[in-house]
Amino acid sequence: MPSLTVSTDTLQFDTIQCGLCQIDKHTPLYLRRQARLRQRPVVFELLPSDGTLYPGDRTNMQVKFSPAEGRTYSQRLVITVAQSTQKILLLAQGQGEEPQLEFSSSKLDMGTILPYSGGKFAEVIVHNPCPFPIEFYSLDFDKQNLEEEEILQMIKGYDAQNVLLLPPPSPGETLPLELLDY
Repeated sequence: MPSLTVSTDTLQFDTIQCGLCQIDKHTPLYLRRQARLRQRPVVFELLPSDGTLYPGDRTNMQVKFSPAEGRTYSQRLVITVAQSTQKILLLAQGQGEEPQLEFSSSKLDMGTILPYSGGKFAEVIVHNPCPFPIEFYSLDFDKQNLEEEEILQMIKGYDAQNVLLLPPPSPGETLPLELLDY
C-alpha cells in the first residue's frame, strides 16, 4: 500500500499582517499523491495541492498562511495518498494581525465659514498602535491609488481565490516597476 512521511507534523507561522502571507518552503514530502483542504476561506494552502512521486523521489511542499482577520488560526491539513487508507494530519498555526489606526477625534466641527474666505484648519492626531508601518490615504483625493487599482485589474496571474501574490510594498511605495510598465 502506498504511504508517505512528512518532515514535521506542526508548522508555526509568524504573526502576519492581514492581506499579506507567509510561505513555509521547508516541508519535504515523500510519496505524496494529493491533499484536501476544508471548504472554509483558504487561510492555509498546500502548494502544490496534488502530484505524483515515483519510487525514491522527494519534493518540497510549500504551505501558505494568509490570514483574513486579526485572530489566532489553527487548522489540521489532511494529506491523503491515492489507493491508500493512510492520512497524514499536518497542524498549521499562525496569528493574523489587522492594521489599526487610532484617531484623536471621530468628528470635526468646522463651524461657520464664509464663502471665499481662507477657510479653517482642524488638527486630528492619528496614532499607529501596530508593530508595523501603515499607509493610509483618502480614496477621494489619492489619484495614485486609483491608477494602481486600474493596473491591478488588468494584470493576469490571479489564483482560484482571486489573489495575486506580490512582494509587500513599503508604505508610500508604488507598485513594482514591472507592473507599472505593463
